[in-house]
Formats: sequence, structure tokens, C-alpha cells
Amino acid sequence: MGNYHPLTMLSYNIDFQTPLLSGPFHRTNLLLHILNTLLVYVLLRYLNLTHWMALLSAMFFSLHPLRVETVAWISDRKDLLMTVFYLLSLITFIRYTTKSSYTALLLSFLFFAAACLSKATAVTLPLVCMLYLFFYKKENRLYAYLLLIPFFVVSLVAGYVAIL
Repeated sequence: MGNYHPLTMLSYNIDFQTPLLSGPFHRTNLLLHILNTLLVYVLLRYLNLTHWMALLSAMFFSLHPLRVETVAWISDRKDLLMTVFYLLSLITFIRYTTKSSYTALLLSFLFFAAACLSKATAVTLPLVCMLYLFFYKKENRLYAYLLLIPFFVVSLVAGYVAIL
């Protein structure tokens, strides 16, 4: 349909190249969904939710019909893959803000780029990071906002490519 999502197509190709496994497409979707559920739990723990609240929220996330639908449809792999990289990017960005580790910031940027290469709707991540900084971090926000400039550049490029 003219969508640009090379990482998603690469994951389909990897599944296609493993014909000895029965049902690799659905199995991969299920594994990605389980990984997303674990990442939601980790993200909520980073946001200082209690263990039980984070666990309950991750359970609701995993059983929600919109999430289950992406597992059942093989063609919806792009949502699952984008969510994995989106959540990893957000978690590593939060880790950067708490530990001031530039390695975490670089990883966050790379995960964000991978999310944009999985599905174009990942372009919202820099805004989510800004909201996190606004509501959770009170010190050094201006410096952290400036570090988000490369994220916005990738967002603009990915959005432009998606429109084309």
C-alpha cells in the first residue's frame, strides 16, 4: 500500500526464511506481544507505579482487544515491532534522565529510529519525551529539551517519507 516500514518487511523475510518452523508469523507476533507486555510493566515501574499497579496495567494492556488483534493479524506486525522499539526508546530515555548516561540517550535515539523504520506513527515519541520532562523532571529541562532536537529531526524526516 506504499507504506515505508523496512524493519517490518525484514522481520517478515526472516520468518519466511524459516519454513521448518510451523506458523512462524503468528509465533513471532505472539513473542513480540509478550515482549511489549513486559516492556509496559518495566515502563510503569520506571514511572514509580507500585509492583501490583504496574502488573495489573500490563495485564490489561496484554488482554485489550486492540492489542490482541495485532497478534492475530499477521499483517499488523508493524504495530508490534514499532511498539517494542517505541517502549525501549522511552525506557532508555527515562533511564538517561535519571542516570545522565549518554549511552542511554544514544540507545534511546537508535531505538527511536528503529521504531520509525517499523511504522511511521512512532514520530510522536519526542513529544511524549517532552511531556515526561515537563511532568516528572523539574531540573535541567532546558538542556534535556535541546537533546531532543535530533529526535525531532528524525520525526520530521520519517513523517515526510510517510506522506510521500
